[in-house]
Amino acid sequence: MQEWANRPLDPVYVAVFIDAIHVKVRDGQIANRPVYAAIGVTIDGHKDVLGLWMGVGGEGAKFWMSVLIDLKNRGVRDVFFLVCDGLKGLPDVVANVWPQTVVHTCIVHLIRNTFRLGPHAGPRPAGTVLGEHDFRTRIVLCGARRDRSAWPAELGIASRARHRCPAGRRHGRSPESFLSWGWRVPFLIGGVFVLAGLAVRLKLGESPSFDRLKDKENVVKLPIAVVLRQYPKQVLLTGGAYLSIGVTFYLTTVFGLSYGAQQVGFSRNSMLWIVLAAMALTFVTLPIFGALSDRFGRKPVFAAGTVAMGVLAFPWFWLLGTGSFLLAALGYLLICTGFSAAFGPLAAFFAEAFETKIRYSGISFGYTLGTLASSALAPIVATWLLDRTGGVTAVAWYMVCTAVLSLLCTFALHETYGSKLPDQTRTASRSKPPLLPTE
Repeated sequence: MQEWANRPLDPVYVAVFIDAIHVKVRDGQIANRPVYAAIGVTIDGHKDVLGLWMGVGGEGAKFWMSVLIDLKNRGVRDVFFLVCDGLKGLPDVVANVWPQTVVHTCIVHLIRNTFRLGPHAGPRPAGTVLGEHDFRTRIVLCGARRDRSAWPAELGIASRARHRCPAGRRHGRSPESFLSWGWRVPFLIGGVFVLAGLAVRLKLGESPSFDRLKDKENVVKLPIAVVLRQYPKQVLLTGGAYLSIGVTFYLTTVFGLSYGAQQVGFSRNSMLWIVLAAMALTFVTLPIFGALSDRFGRKPVFAAGTVAMGVLAFPWFWLLGTGSFLLAALGYLLICTGFSAAFGPLAAFFAEAFETKIRYSGISFGYTLGTLASSALAPIVATWLLDRTGGVTAVAWYMVCTAVLSLLCTFALHETYGSKLPDQTRTASRSKPPLLPTE
């Protein structure tokens, strides 16, 4: 039996039919157990039972993920059509294993479900007759042909059923529409926010500190040169303090999204809802933590957020790995609260590390340096660690290490809360005169 279950399979199947058969088993007491079955149709038209897997509890997309991965490990590289009963989350699971596979909801299942609301009188109910059709007829009903343009007229029932049945339309939709125009929609929406931000910026005046510099004609021509020659320490420290923020944000929104869908078994829609809920929380908490930094200081609030991101790295992965939507959402909400605590006071904390005449260039250079060292590399590093170690423990330690580095850089920066920035600027100017001529 073990040899049959582990036998190699064909690389390509025209169609694979999957479903769970519920049987009664005695395990201390009699209980219902799902037996996951997969039947494949080879290119030559032969039927083959690909495998049977005993499950626990109800039928779930998470277990189907392990079944399909087992089939792929046994040599199945591609499946033209996969026919299922419309289980929620299953099309996303199939897309993660075989991206080119077209998923169809079995028409027989759909018609059988309609009979639940009708009478069952009579010796031969229509549902029973449909269930007794031969295997090739079921392939016709389920639309097991990839090239729809090649369907003969007698197979038109599958095309008409797909267009009339909402479930058939949902599961039969191909990604061509997304690749052709759908991916542009977020960028077009983002353009609206760019215009709104530009309108706000044009209406805002300069800060009083910078206005005083302009009045004194003390504006530096090449502020970036002054930053590099006089403030390399502040640039490195602000970039280092940002490390944990960049790593946490991109691991939760990019790596976590892929990990939850491909490894844990969540559907992509579920993971998107979790991430959207976490981002909605940050929309509320960012100004709150910014206001707290105005009251208690930049460094304490920023450091508390950095510590939270490091401490919550392991719990975040543990909660995500449970496969529970609510627990995974809780993990995201917790770690994104730590992210908000650090990111809320970031702008003021970093800006106050530089004197007025080079403040914009200083914060931009430090922020960009931290982004390149953290955000740009975080998904790549996390994916490499997951591939090399086979688990997320190394990824969690990566988050902890970046949090420690950020915390050290944070403590090295001076707390400027409560100090008068113009006085700070004059002190810095007296101690180190500008190296470049001013306008």
